[in-house]
Amino acid sequence: MAVQETEICFNTMRDDWYRANQLVPRRFRDVLSGRALFRFCGFPRQWIPLFEYFGMPWRDCCAPTEYMPIVSGISDEQLAGHCRAARQAGTLRTLVESIVILDPVLADFLYILDNTTHYDPEARQPREVIAPDAELRLTGWQSYGRPEVLAFEAEVDRICKFKSTAVLLPCSRHRPYRNSRTHKKIWRALGKIGYKPEDVDQLVVTSLGIVPERLWEYPVVMRYDAGVPDIYRVLRLARRFFRRNRYMRVLDCLQFAPYSNVFSILRLEKIIRGLSRGPVNRSRQFYLKA
Repeated sequence: MAVQETEICFNTMRDDWYRANQLVPRRFRDVLSGRALFRFCGFPRQWIPLFEYFGMPWRDCCAPTEYMPIVSGISDEQLAGHCRAARQAGTLRTLVESIVILDPVLADFLYILDNTTHYDPEARQPREVIAPDAELRLTGWQSYGRPEVLAFEAEVDRICKFKSTAVLLPCSRHRPYRNSRTHKKIWRALGKIGYKPEDVDQLVVTSLGIVPERLWEYPVVMRYDAGVPDIYRVLRLARRFFRRNRYMRVLDCLQFAPYSNVFSILRLEKIIRGLSRGPVNRSRQFYLKA
């Protein structure tokens, strides 16, 4: 039996339900799972990129109640046209993230949809064709909910340690990491004190989280570029990885102070033991003043 389409009109919704993101995420999930078919009517124009990204039927959006850069100055048709062009270029998700940062309700909504696990996993796939070598831009916390980033986290969760010692290495622009000049410099210094790459588990610590050597050529790792990292997210992912993989010794060769602080926290929490600093000076500082 065909599912009958029902309209959800913005002007009939309770404001507290809308702002608390109680109703609309549920209706999106109903459509994504095939349980229902809804058309969204009269929503503020900034919703159009989300409707297009998740494949939701919509009509007759209205202007934002307060001036919103870009969105307020164009029509529904113009914004939908930008969405179509972005989809064709493989950057629709980037457009979505650029718009939702202008509206706290939408930013919260995207987080909820990205981190909902009880609907069809295929619904996590973005509705756009992305070239295998296209740059993956991680420009804000919303970026870490992308389907491909969540899939990478799942791959890391399958990794088990091989050695009793782990060496923490910094990210570099050269990929795969084994071609990094920074890593080669670090290993020259480590070699002088008796360390060899084949005797340890090499773990890169970056905005993606923990990147074990076996995943250095994973597509997301090869093509991502990140701005300011989410340090708390890195802490949570590091806890998850090192609770599963208990190393006798962890050598910190990182060059970014907040990441080193993450592992100091894990030592205090007794998740990591035998943490020591490698023979490498930090080259990038990042401190928050109290």
